[in-house]
Amino acid sequence: MDQLSTAKWLVKFNQYLAKFRFRGAIFLYGDLDWALDWLNNEASIELSDFGLIYSDMFINEGVITYKNYRHQLGTENTSVFFADSDFNVDAFAALSGTIVAGGICYIWLPQALLANHSGFIKRLTSHIDDFSEVLLCKQGDELTLPEFECSDCSNTNIVFSLPTIGQRSSISAIKKVVTGKTREPLVITADRGRGKSTALAIAVSELMAANTRNLHIVITAPHRMATNIFFSHLERLCVNSTVKGSRFTWQKHQVDFIPVDELIHDKPLADLIFVDEAAGIPVYLLEQVIRVYNRVVFSSTIHGYEGAGKGFSNKFLPLLAKHSRKIKECYLNEPIRWANNDPLEAFVFNTCMLNAELVELTDYAEISKQKKPFKYGVYSGDELVNNARLLSQTFAILITAHYQTKPSDLRLMLDDPTVSVHILLHNDEPVAVALVVTEHPLTEQLQAEIIAEKRRIKGHLLTQLIAQQLLRTESFNYSYQRVMRIAVHPRVQGKGLGTHLLNEVVDQASQARIDFIGTSFAASSQVVSFWRDNDFKPIKLGFNRDASSGEHSLVMLKALNSGSSNFSNVLVQEFYREFPHWLPDEFKALDYSLIALVLSMSPIQEQEVITERDRLLISSFTQNANLYSKAKLSLSKWLQYQLSVQTSELESYYPLIAKTLMHQNDSKVVENFGFTGKKALYQALQELIELTF
Repeated sequence: MDQLSTAKWLVKFNQYLAKFRFRGAIFLYGDLDWALDWLNNEASIELSDFGLIYSDMFINEGVITYKNYRHQLGTENTSVFFADSDFNVDAFAALSGTIVAGGICYIWLPQALLANHSGFIKRLTSHIDDFSEVLLCKQGDELTLPEFECSDCSNTNIVFSLPTIGQRSSISAIKKVVTGKTREPLVITADRGRGKSTALAIAVSELMAANTRNLHIVITAPHRMATNIFFSHLERLCVNSTVKGSRFTWQKHQVDFIPVDELIHDKPLADLIFVDEAAGIPVYLLEQVIRVYNRVVFSSTIHGYEGAGKGFSNKFLPLLAKHSRKIKECYLNEPIRWANNDPLEAFVFNTCMLNAELVELTDYAEISKQKKPFKYGVYSGDELVNNARLLSQTFAILITAHYQTKPSDLRLMLDDPTVSVHILLHNDEPVAVALVVTEHPLTEQLQAEIIAEKRRIKGHLLTQLIAQQLLRTESFNYSYQRVMRIAVHPRVQGKGLGTHLLNEVVDQASQARIDFIGTSFAASSQVVSFWRDNDFKPIKLGFNRDASSGEHSLVMLKALNSGSSNFSNVLVQEFYREFPHWLPDEFKALDYSLIALVLSMSPIQEQEVITERDRLLISSFTQNANLYSKAKLSLSKWLQYQLSVQTSELESYYPLIAKTLMHQNDSKVVENFGFTGKKALYQALQELIELTF
């Protein structure tokens, strides 16, 4: 088809999309030079015509990359060009949400992706056929342009009222949080493009306009850029307002963005706290917000493009209920940037399984009692691509259990040959799933480059961490499998199915003559307990908190034979020799429960650490609090041993951990644990030691 007819067709296509408030997509499958030539000569589109360009192939000013694409979330574009050599699916899914009704996303698909047998790209191209508004144009093939029925496509003056019914309901509920009873938080959830940020801004503007007293409202989020749209709407709604940095001022009212950790630490007075994109904030931080503030609104995306919020709802709402009198929930369903049945949103959701739904277990009672045998299977990406039902049900479990699950995780499952998907089934329905990575042996040259820190090989986390960070190059002599994710259907959690599946994974690894099964995860007490109960031992706790989870990353290993067991013992002993000395500095903000849990796994032996002199000094302290400093070292040694043999009631040791191991001063321990004073603190410590010494 010649240039003029293609360009004219695109005008009609845009008009058709705008008429029905749809959005479209055109995939250009071939060489990049061909794709650019098609845009220029066939479609009469210059790169400068695009509202947004994402690419790792151009160095033009203004081109968006993986490092900064999140800054664009909430912006609006009528045309986007996506040209990524590896097709970053997280960025594609997110940026598709910036396209407004009548807009088109043009996507370059490199030929190499299909040539490399990408299961995800195979899935993507198969879904193109499901939508007439999503086209695939292949290099060397004649593009057949579909006809669209539209009686008057030139008339696109469609009136769409704002705010929507859902927004207005949310606005009313937000205002009620300020004017109503305390400790009745509001939770607003929505898909992308539903006007959540707009609703927040309207509510704030109406609250300020209606109040004669000065309001101080605080908004927090995983990062400042997540609130850009909120502040831009607020500035538009409030004439003569001022914005300086993260502070918005209108008349005598004030709205501040404060990072969540700073909010918890400083505890500023506020009439209302907004927690936006709450699914991106660790649950333990959200809990601290609830404890401090009485009037809080939480909002988050459910079918998120950066991580699914279903798991957030399942995990956070029960916790919120414990700290609240009543919870109000609002769900924004109606999109404001496009129609309800928009083909581009449906295409992205279907392809990336953002809307994957859990299977309703038909034999819940039998599973709970474990009356029928389970079936265990290991699946490759190719097998899952050809079994859409099993893939959808499996991915739904991951989405629900891990609220940071992203579209890239789906692609990893389908495309990475080192990743295997282990599934526990009951009556052919998946009830538990684990993603396992095999770390294949490395050449001597790669080993040398890793030791010299010249290379970092993707997919070899355990091998490289032990060699580089723990300075144990013997790691190259062993083979590893690493459990990336393990999740259980929420209906049957707490029934031992996670352990059942993990045992199957371990048995499979042993049969394959693997030396170690390992894992690395955000260390919360609940998750650490699971791995501890399955005989995994810690070898590394990261000094810095993970940006997405807010937790420290813990690496744990389980040796599968006598040879690897000896090496594992060396790594574990080195970790426990160093860990207590990090507590006053590197881990000074670590949760007491996690410290106690980690120390409960210590291989320490009483006869190795507690001498008769230690016993004398500890006994003397129990009679005379003034001897604490003299007995401090002995108390530290005794406490570490005591935690290693204590199986329950670890909480009673928290003040002693704070004082003896973390070296916190008396006033801080008194404040943190609610003692009436120094005397009461030392009496409590003496009584605890007398009970167990």
